[in-house]
Amino acid sequence: MTMTCPESTHRAGPASTVALLRVLAVSLIAATAGAGWGRDAHHLVTREALLLLPPPLSDEFGQGAALENVLAKVMSPDRRVDQLRAEAQQLQDQADAADESHKADLASKANAAWAKYRQERSRHFFDIDAMTDEPPPFAAFPRDRRQAALKAAEHLLRHDPRLAAELLDEDPDRPTTTLDGTDRSRWPQLGEAALARHGTLPWVIRDQVTRLTEAFRQKRRDRIEEAMADLSHYVGDLHQPLHTTRNYDGQMTGNRGIHAAFEIYLVIRRKALSPQDLERLPPELLSPYDAVDDVVAAAIEQAGRNAEWTGRLLAADTEARRRSGITDEDVAYLKALDRDAADELFRRKDAQGLDGRQRRLLRHVDELGRILSERHDDLPRLAMGRAASMLSSLVYTAWLRAGRPNLATTAGDGAAADAKPKLISFDLVVFGAMAALLLAMLLRRRRRPPTPPL
Repeated sequence: MTMTCPESTHRAGPASTVALLRVLAVSLIAATAGAGWGRDAHHLVTREALLLLPPPLSDEFGQGAALENVLAKVMSPDRRVDQLRAEAQQLQDQADAADESHKADLASKANAAWAKYRQERSRHFFDIDAMTDEPPPFAAFPRDRRQAALKAAEHLLRHDPRLAAELLDEDPDRPTTTLDGTDRSRWPQLGEAALARHGTLPWVIRDQVTRLTEAFRQKRRDRIEEAMADLSHYVGDLHQPLHTTRNYDGQMTGNRGIHAAFEIYLVIRRKALSPQDLERLPPELLSPYDAVDDVVAAAIEQAGRNAEWTGRLLAADTEARRRSGITDEDVAYLKALDRDAADELFRRKDAQGLDGRQRRLLRHVDELGRILSERHDDLPRLAMGRAASMLSSLVYTAWLRAGRPNLATTAGDGAAADAKPKLISFDLVVFGAMAALLLAMLLRRRRRPPTPPL
């Protein structure tokens, strides 16, 4: 599998059949633009968060088999995206190769599959600066999803009416839905299309907290672990600063390739050279758990904080690019590499035997890591620490909302328990015993010998 992606230059992917055909001519983009932190970072965030929890939660999930179960599932959201993308691409390839009698039907299925893929992918990011003119910290951005969609629709109609028309399948030259028009009946539809394009991460995190709360109420260990893993993944994505900006790969500022460098290769390189740095996070980067009243508001607040982090990250990358001499051609080479080969490159402890572009890529990541560590509060680990702190608070919040259930009595494999119905219930046993007793009394009365005559 190569690190290429048959999508438009926007990470949401193709929006129509025309767009699907157009993307085949588009050059390489960052394959990780919506994929989230790499496995090492997600695992570190999860471990730290579960250890931060109070007993009995930390006792139940911060160690042993339960922790390993959560870690094994924490990358499932990325795998779902990859699977949907593969299915959509397969249908697209079939449609492209089909004869005319089947092409329209397959193209329709491919479009539906791409839409499903875009919907799933949008759960991993939230490009808030593409939906509002308000500067950070975005305090006035609506927390309610419906209102946020309307805000996004208004922003799109104001700044890119042709794209708005395309998303609504209207004629861009004569759109029926306009900013100044009296008919706003399609604004909700346009807003949802805008959210699918720019991300829904705050509401995804809210829904995962609700899901985890219900799993705690049911005391279903399998569901608790699955919900906890998904929640951890999405909270980790929220704290990757390039997941909350339209400049998600530095493509607008001359920093193309920064997304993968920051969230994957920087972490891989640091783990290879200083493994102790990614075993545990310093206590000063972590905050104690606390209940969260408004999950969406907390997520949008983090998006505002990310804006400041993004500025620091891009400034560091600009300097690292200058020091290393890395070029856009080097970045394109990296994106075309097989993922395993790319990972192996950054695990190398020396540059012996490498060609010039490979050496520049290693120097770039090394310089970027050094600048972020020395001048920007060790930004990668700072982001992981904030992510672990928020995750710990959200797990604690779900447990509180569930009524502080006693987890010592949780069912092990609830799915198996549901699949095997009880053969006889306690109520049935009691009813049967009472019926048998009554029958015995009746029979005894009928068999009683007659009273002898006086």
